[in-house]
Amino acid sequence: CKTEDWDTTNSKVFSHCKQATTLNKNLELINEKAMQIFDELKFSGIPVTIDELTCKIKGKEERPLLLIEYLTSRNEELRRKAGIDITYTTYEKYKGSKRYIIDFLQNEFKQKNYPLVKIDGSFLEKYFQYLRGTLKIGNNTAVKYMTSLKTLIMPVIQSKVIRNDPFHNSKFRSKTVYKGFLTDEDIELITK
Repeated sequence: CKTEDWDTTNSKVFSHCKQATTLNKNLELINEKAMQIFDELKFSGIPVTIDELTCKIKGKEERPLLLIEYLTSRNEELRRKAGIDITYTTYEKYKGSKRYIIDFLQNEFKQKNYPLVKIDGSFLEKYFQYLRGTLKIGNNTAVKYMTSLKTLIMPVIQSKVIRNDPFHNSKFRSKTVYKGFLTDEDIELITK
């Protein structure tokens, strides 16, 4: 609209303008959409920049990076390093970690994928409890899977795709296991 047709007090087009009704209705719809999107972002707990808000309002937001797609690409990188920079056993451990994450997402969230930006301490705690409770994996093995997950997603934490390190306040600790020792009778049975 022309400058002289704009009502700065009410933030709309003066009613004497030919297209006032249409323009004011469009402005009202844009404002409602902006407020709705702002509220969604505000209550998500994820810090947002004005540029991200503007892109979301305009519908030009980037597609979020998804966990399973990311783990697939990271596992592909690690597959190429297997036998060179890492052992094949280590590579298999990372593959297993991805498999458990897929099962976890389907059981816990009824989803096949999950936005990386949503990974937080609560997500990690639920995953750890899934490993321990549902899959009946021992504490120390579950801690190893948590460490594998941390290694896999550390690049996106460092690049601030995940803005706050979800592992920062999460404490997954191995427990000391008493393995015992062989008695003379055990040794004698083995050597026979």
